[in-house]
Amino acid sequence: MAAGYGLIWLTDWIEDRQARRLAHKHNLKVLKDVKETQSIDDILEKISKEGVGSLNARERAALERARTNLLKRDQR
Repeated sequence: MAAGYGLIWLTDWIEDRQARRLAHKHNLKVLKDVKETQSIDDILEKISKEGVGSLNARERAALERARTNLLKRDQR
């Protein structure tokens, strides 16, 4: 009887750990998405005020990454 209980406890612990790791990973992804969205908003605001020519290489690359990600999302 004790061995069965130990196995159930271990299985529950593993499932709980996997759920916590997944939640942590998801939260980090959400935080990254929020940061990225804010960055893109700032870039778009700069474009509206100063024009596309005012963007540096890093800002252009970030805008292109966001564009690619949106296109991938739309294809799903």
